[in-house]
Amino acid sequence: MLSFLFKRPLIIFLVSCMVMIAGTIATLLLPIQILPKVDEPTLSVRIVLDKETDLDEVEREVTLPLENVVLYSDIVKRTTATTTTKNVNIHLVMKDSASESQINKLQDTINQQINSVSLKISSSEVKQFSTEDDTFMSIAVVPEDIENETIRNEIRDVLIPNLRQIPELRKIEHNLGTYDEYYVFEMKPGKVQSLQKSAQVIQEIQENFTAPLLGTISYNQSQYRVKSESVVTSPEDIMNFRLSTGELLIDLVDMRMEKKATKVITRLNGKDYYSVDLNISSSESEVKTAKKVRDMLDKIHGNKTTDWQFYYIWDASNFIGQAITELLINIGIGTLVAIGVLFIVFRNVRTILVIAISIPICIMTTLLVLKLFNYSINIMTLMAIGIGTGMIVDACIVVLENIFRKIQMGIEKKEAVLSGTREVMGPVISSVLTTIAVFLPIGYLEGFVGQLTKQLALTVTTALVSSLVVSLTVIPLLSYYLSTKQKESALGSKLTDGYIRILEFCLRSKWIILTGFTVLLVVFSYALVVHVPKNYVPNVSERALYVRFEVDEKTNFSTTKTLLSETAEKIENLQDVQNVFYWADEGRSHRGNFYIHYEPVEEMSMTEEEVNQQIEKAINETIPYSFLTISSGQTDTSGRLQIAVRSSTMADIITEVPLIRDNFMLIQGVTGVESSIAKESVEWSIDFSQQQLDHFGLTRNSVEQYVRTVLNGVKDIKLKVAGKEKTADIVFPKVYRESSDALFQLPIQDRANLTLESVATLSNSPAEANRTRKNGNYEIEMTIYYEKEQRYEIERQVDLFLANYQSQDVYLSYTGTQQEQDEAFINLILAAVVAFALVFFILTVQFNRLRQPFVIMASLPFTLIGVAVGFLITGRVFDIVAMIGIVMLVGIVVNNAIVLIDVINNRRAEGYTVHNAIIDGARTRLRPILTTTLTTVGGLIAMFIGGTNTSDFQTPLATAVIFGLLFSTLVSLLVLPIIYSLFESVAGFFSRRSNKNTEQKQLTEETIHS
Repeated sequence: MLSFLFKRPLIIFLVSCMVMIAGTIATLLLPIQILPKVDEPTLSVRIVLDKETDLDEVEREVTLPLENVVLYSDIVKRTTATTTTKNVNIHLVMKDSASESQINKLQDTINQQINSVSLKISSSEVKQFSTEDDTFMSIAVVPEDIENETIRNEIRDVLIPNLRQIPELRKIEHNLGTYDEYYVFEMKPGKVQSLQKSAQVIQEIQENFTAPLLGTISYNQSQYRVKSESVVTSPEDIMNFRLSTGELLIDLVDMRMEKKATKVITRLNGKDYYSVDLNISSSESEVKTAKKVRDMLDKIHGNKTTDWQFYYIWDASNFIGQAITELLINIGIGTLVAIGVLFIVFRNVRTILVIAISIPICIMTTLLVLKLFNYSINIMTLMAIGIGTGMIVDACIVVLENIFRKIQMGIEKKEAVLSGTREVMGPVISSVLTTIAVFLPIGYLEGFVGQLTKQLALTVTTALVSSLVVSLTVIPLLSYYLSTKQKESALGSKLTDGYIRILEFCLRSKWIILTGFTVLLVVFSYALVVHVPKNYVPNVSERALYVRFEVDEKTNFSTTKTLLSETAEKIENLQDVQNVFYWADEGRSHRGNFYIHYEPVEEMSMTEEEVNQQIEKAINETIPYSFLTISSGQTDTSGRLQIAVRSSTMADIITEVPLIRDNFMLIQGVTGVESSIAKESVEWSIDFSQQQLDHFGLTRNSVEQYVRTVLNGVKDIKLKVAGKEKTADIVFPKVYRESSDALFQLPIQDRANLTLESVATLSNSPAEANRTRKNGNYEIEMTIYYEKEQRYEIERQVDLFLANYQSQDVYLSYTGTQQEQDEAFINLILAAVVAFALVFFILTVQFNRLRQPFVIMASLPFTLIGVAVGFLITGRVFDIVAMIGIVMLVGIVVNNAIVLIDVINNRRAEGYTVHNAIIDGARTRLRPILTTTLTTVGGLIAMFIGGTNTSDFQTPLATAVIFGLLFSTLVSLLVLPIIYSLFESVAGFFSRRSNKNTEQKQLTEETIHS
């Protein structure tokens, strides 16, 4: 093959040019996203009932039948069902083996079961989770006057429609409608005389204030709608409207205008704002779409006719944009470091050009394959390319160095190229295959992590395969034309001689050295497990602080708004704070939220941590909170633990939860404990007397419907007033919703002062607001919030409590992020085991014997010493990305071992003793081993240094690989020869013993025959 390429060198040139051009085009077409497209095998089932229904009945009629359908499905891994008096939500996690057709079939089965439910359903939805459901950009539109309808109309009629013209946007959600006024007709207390009277008022409002469609007429082959116009043409008409009884409506009801926005507060730096959330199609580029959105906003804002401004609350494209910049810097730095290393080693610019040309070819090939697989440029593929920058030159360096060495020996250039390439072809192929074998299990991990790592695995695999092809084709050809003969430098000779002296000492002191390394392995492995901080996945740095607090439950909404506003004003005045968003709602009047943007990095005079301390101080001075959590953006899940409380009955859980909560609160550093179970409420029961109902000529159904209307009102009636579409709510006096005594005195009939008390009795009892079942058992979640500085002591105390907790019917375990972290680490450990097996198989094929693969595999665990040292020195968090780095090390570290063992075997085949073969092999392979190590480390230096907003995804992996690889180089050069020597000594002992037995047997046979 090489001989043919030497005769047709233009083939390599043309193919390389085609790859570069195609790769460039693919790069321009690839979508740019923060994360890979994740169509996790997850189904979400949501059912909304037509009316509030008894919790037991909802569970019996809806939840349990649906649960039975999915629990015994072959493709369902986990189920979570939450039941309230009006809603049922079921979350299903499928097995990774579930096919699209199986998932679709299950959806059909679920829909069939929903259709068979006896209770009346208002709406239902069964859908599969996708990254399209995540908001990729959130915008705050701040009008000069939130009450100004002209401004609101411009945003609704100009801004939103123009944004909808951007085809990449899948969905746009906003809260403009909450500021639109609607009518509220509230029955006057003294006028609620009977259910008949109330029903009449409601019916006549609905009939006369709307413009109902009556039907269609047809002529000239066309259809025309026919509708009745509303009798109300102005607000004055409502005031003067008379019922059929002749009574003025205004005498029976109080009419007012309200806004739903009065029940919430959303402000930016003290001003109310409209929120606009954008969702993007999963196949589209977030960066390119974000630019279109920004351009559109700038254009509309420049042509606005009213007074409003806009701000970006959250923009996912900022993170990926910064990551792309970092990638380019990393590639640049990695390339420069690699060139520097190569110049020191080869001292020849023309030789360096051979490697420099190979790097862009490999990168462009990788990008081309990403496009062919319809993948995207995202944080995982970027990280893979960053890793590949250092790794793709390894095979090239091994081939180039061997050719270079033979040219130095005086061999004719063409022969040096051909023989040098053939000599290392086997080990180079094996090295690349072992690295690829490591990434295969990573690409087949289950769950969300597997979805993320699949693209990382493919990217690195493609880069490695392309580097293999380049190293065996492009490198030899370029070496022939560009390489020149150079003498070995004096520094290189001194380095080699010094290394050989150290190796000689190690071989003389095998057991001392090996015991020392083993002790270090045990000590540092323990330190890695016990003392290195751990996390699940790195946080996406939003350059923002998210604060959530709770005050006393009895605090009214007005007080919470005041606390929010006063605190926000203090925070706004702090140095290095750019914007303060804050919000709360009346439904949870004792809770409030802040989302605080820092100033741009270049304008900050303090660190983010110092700003955070100032913010926390302002909160402590203003808000008498009972619970507080502070995190680095809304996606940050640090500072909390989630515990599952599980039992076969909900009553057992309700009994145990207060005790469990109290125990957690006793742990020093815990700032709060939340439970997913709603606080126990009171349920009122109406027990109708059939005898009394019959006596007064009433039916139970009519009275129940009346009570339901009194408590819930009639919502969203469509009106047409003065030609404008409006909505209206008809409500009854608040006293009936706030007092059981008043409800008991609700008038039923005009005559005889008939009230609800006349036909029924009222009683109350404790009641649950919701129930949650997981995998067929009742389960609730408890979230423990704690001070991050005391994380490890708190986790130890929680572990201790979980281990010692004893209850016959209630069980505790980690759930949420902690559970996912544990599962992910277990899966990665299994992936490492599979990787070990695959590597062992490839090594066995390469060396055609079992002993030497054992030698190489026995040296791998020592790499953990370097990993532990790296995390202990840097103090960085060991997370799932770092674990991926360790699995990667299995393949990377084996590369050095393969090229070393291969040359030792060749020397043994030439008749060298074991000792001399080791010494000569180590001398020969010292330069390529050091060169490949330094270029790989150099390619990761920028990722390791970090210090930017996007580096949290990169630094753990870079730390694991750099320190692991550096230490593994020491292991390959010193420990591996020792293990090889020991294995060969044992093999020689058994071989000599076998030969001796054979000789004795032959001597005995000769004696007998003689």
